[in-house]
Amino acid sequence: MVTAFSTTHQQPGSERSHWRACLVSAPPGVPLAVLREVLEERGIKLSLLSSTLRGASIVDRVADGMAQSDLVVAVLKAVDANASVYYDIGYAQALYKRLLVIAPPGLALAPEVASAPYVIAEATNREIIGFALDQVLAAPNSHRSKPTKSIPSDQPDGLQAYRLTQELASYGDRITAANVRSLVAQALHDSEMSVVVRSQEMDTGADLVAWVDELDAWGENPLPVNIRLDLNDHQVEQTKEEMQDYINSTNSHLGLILYIKGPQTLPTDSFPVLFLSLRALVDELATKSFGDIISRLRNRAAYGIDL
Repeated sequence: MVTAFSTTHQQPGSERSHWRACLVSAPPGVPLAVLREVLEERGIKLSLLSSTLRGASIVDRVADGMAQSDLVVAVLKAVDANASVYYDIGYAQALYKRLLVIAPPGLALAPEVASAPYVIAEATNREIIGFALDQVLAAPNSHRSKPTKSIPSDQPDGLQAYRLTQELASYGDRITAANVRSLVAQALHDSEMSVVVRSQEMDTGADLVAWVDELDAWGENPLPVNIRLDLNDHQVEQTKEEMQDYINSTNSHLGLILYIKGPQTLPTDSFPVLFLSLRALVDELATKSFGDIISRLRNRAAYGIDL
């Protein structure tokens, strides 16, 4: 099953009839100028606890700030000065708030924090923070909210598979990674799946990120997808390691390598990194949904069974 969800991405300087609110928790000394700009580009206004209920107790200020926010971003510091931020993270988790934790490289995350959506990046890294923020904003609401619309996973889209086949054929040998990324993203959008596509200038380790309801049972959403045109035997292990690094740095649990040309044999012990040729994906979409394809591929990699 794939859940319908859409997110509006506004350009800087555009007219906004409604500002969404983001409560940011960070220890003193963390630069927030880049985060503020990234939020405002998406129509979101940054607020700090220091600006809520002046004179009130810290508990009341946190409660008020959380109540009025649509999103919570917690920015950690490399040194041991994060106690109050950890408190705010726990409060946001208890309220099922949309939450993003930004942690600097080298910081060991507590287990409670590592269970939240996080990204390893400096607070000044605009591209990585923007991409991570888009993922959090595009994710379906928490399990306390019911999806607004869904498609049963046993309903394939043969017409979609036919269109993909025709478009792939039209590119021939001139196809590029950008072409494939566009085709796959459109196919997932057509399936009413929530998808975030990175900009071409970024090098984040994932070309797009999708939310697949079939992966919720294992807590393995979202699914980062890396697209490769030509994957030879020597590149398989390197590609696997790069995706594993991305999984580790973003609190993901599963990753998909989608390729045009690849070796005849792939590693059988690659889990949690999955490999799938674009041709196989297109062929299977004629009889299965994307969620069912990924779920079966995941079980095959994890347990050696096709279920």
